[in-house]
Amino acid sequence: MPPVEPASAPLRAPSIEGAVRATSPVLLTFRVEPDGRRSMPYAAQAIVDIYGLCPGLLRDDATPALELIHPDDAAAVSATIDESARSLTPWECTFRVRHPTKGILWIEGRSIPAKEPDGAVVWHGFIHDVTARLQAETALRVSEMKFRELAENIEDVFWLTDPSKTKLEYISPAYERVWGRSCESLYRDPMQWLEAIHPDDRARIQAAAVAQAVNSYDVEYRIVVPDGSVKWVRDRAFPVHDESGAIVRIAGLAQDVTEKRELEEQLRLTQRMESIGRLAGGVAHDFNNLLTVISACSEEVVASLPPGSPQHEALCEVRVAVDRAAGLTRDLLAFSRREVLTPQALELNVVVTDTQRMLRRILGENIDLVTSLDPGAGWVFVDPGHWSSVVLNLAVNARDATGYTDDEVVRYGVSREEVSLLRKPFTIQALVDKVREVLAG
Repeated sequence: MPPVEPASAPLRAPSIEGAVRATSPVLLTFRVEPDGRRSMPYAAQAIVDIYGLCPGLLRDDATPALELIHPDDAAAVSATIDESARSLTPWECTFRVRHPTKGILWIEGRSIPAKEPDGAVVWHGFIHDVTARLQAETALRVSEMKFRELAENIEDVFWLTDPSKTKLEYISPAYERVWGRSCESLYRDPMQWLEAIHPDDRARIQAAAVAQAVNSYDVEYRIVVPDGSVKWVRDRAFPVHDESGAIVRIAGLAQDVTEKRELEEQLRLTQRMESIGRLAGGVAHDFNNLLTVISACSEEVVASLPPGSPQHEALCEVRVAVDRAAGLTRDLLAFSRREVLTPQALELNVVVTDTQRMLRRILGENIDLVTSLDPGAGWVFVDPGHWSSVVLNLAVNARDATGYTDDEVVRYGVSREEVSLLRKPFTIQALVDKVREVLAG
């Protein structure tokens, strides 16, 4: 710092003063007399940019400048001056000034105090305008706050790394929800995310990560979370360039798409079932035409045979089987939405009796079919073909699922209590559940 001139000395040569004015901080000397009077024996011409006042106006009395300090800051500034004078410690303060033309300015000052022989305290230092810096810092804090509010509240995982992906710069809290691991553990080991990738996908993602250093990518892969479950993740990454075009970091967004994948699979299954339904409808229609011929021919042959003969009984069984097959074709047509179900009132004991012969043939000779009839079972409202197909399917499933032996027994029947259940809403579903229970136990 150049030596400070006494109050009565003339200003230095213009060349020196110009050099002083060219510096960003405004150099000054501040003096407090023993009686409390305050002055600025020296101030650079740039003091005009701070207070809107010429240095000469402040040389003997600094009051005009002190009066421009913001009222909310004036007491604090005065207190810091008093404390610095008392303890002879450096003075540092940030405060606001009401500039006559520029409005409110933020000023920062630093100076070193020294005790004079006459008891006065003199500070040599500088003040400078930090309004732009503080505004930039405030804007940066607001920007960071908004960024964190966004990153910490979105469901996707937002991350930033260096170009080599060996240093993690930021990871959003959603990482803990998706990966099931803490953010702190990832900061300690940035490669942890790769270790969580399913072994079948890891090599592919490692190769993509290498290309990511120069290009963006968009990949999907599986991760294994600590509880052993598997999730699908869609990971997108983008290189971030500086003004020179160099890559300074990698930004990415990882999204849990497990539910989306499951919905897509359900859609594919639904479309497949629709295709199967159309195929089943076509087959059922053609098969029904064949059954019509078989039924007509069997009726003619039965009519020509004497009742009670073995041939007559066998052909009656054929006609019963044709009727059952016709019911199955109706089920297929209903499944394919080409025929509407026709529920009707049926006596359950009659239905059970009519179905048992076909059940015996389907279950096989090494399985005994025991029929339980309840005289008070009553009636239900159900489609006959649907009933038969449900019973047949459940019987076959029970036979295949139990690993039957030669001594296996299947019990078939419906009790009065079960009929009470079947009379409730959604009769067919209740029927399915109850028959499943009967056949299984």
